[in-house]
Amino acid sequence: MAFLAASARTRACLEEAAGQLGVELSDLTAAALTLGRNSGATAELARAAAEADGIALRHSLVPGRAQALLFELAAGSGRPVLNLQSDGDHPVQTLADVVTLRDAFGSDLRGRRVAVVWTWQRTPARPPSVPHGLLRLLPRLGVQVRVAHPPGFELDDEARRTGAALAVSPGEIVSAGTFDEACDGADVIYPQSWAPGTLQHRPEEAAALAAPFADWILDAARLDRVAPAARVMRSLPASEGEELALGLLDSPRSLFYTQAAHRLTVMRTILQWMLPSGDVRS
Repeated sequence: MAFLAASARTRACLEEAAGQLGVELSDLTAAALTLGRNSGATAELARAAAEADGIALRHSLVPGRAQALLFELAAGSGRPVLNLQSDGDHPVQTLADVVTLRDAFGSDLRGRRVAVVWTWQRTPARPPSVPHGLLRLLPRLGVQVRVAHPPGFELDDEARRTGAALAVSPGEIVSAGTFDEACDGADVIYPQSWAPGTLQHRPEEAAALAAPFADWILDAARLDRVAPAARVMRSLPASEGEELALGLLDSPRSLFYTQAAHRLTVMRTILQWMLPSGDVRS
């Protein structure tokens, strides 16, 4: 495993899942620190991991490049690579989101509406990997994804194209002009702060771009007005008082902790699938 971006929950989840399955982890973070900055770093990490059965990598620090590095690493090492979060996707999170949706609405999600809305944070710093992952995945299950964000916080066209191309009817991706338009009539509202890829490492500029949109937050009054029966989901951590109004995190309408719990289930399943069966406890 190699963590080139800060991680608490994902790292703990990987370690817990590996421990339950009897999988030994080796931390190659030090060997990977120049990944994306040094042209030979990918090959060096691939060689370092050559004796492993698989590689788990978290790397979202090079916008527009980190996603491609996963495929280069897989090709160079000949090993399966688990994306623990890149600039373009966060599959462990979004798969846990699907399990959570099925818990709440049943196994057939066709026709459900999920609003993925940008939310204000004083200094937005997260990569847009979670919304990108939702755009790629949910339309495959027949879910209509409604997206809203202020100008300057656009999402990657590739993620939209992939989701639209793989959509199962009636799944689709719909762009909404405002926060409330996206949330109107939604089954689930997914508030998530992110920074534009070009401003990932320029916090003052990201904060200035976000400043005029401080009303893009989800509170109980807005939730009741636009989607009275909707549930709320999002990846953790969440900033109460900024992205979410105080108290919403522990609201009976929120599914945050269910999502977090399902990440362990998803991580176990991925490890069982990607590693040789004889090396993993059944």
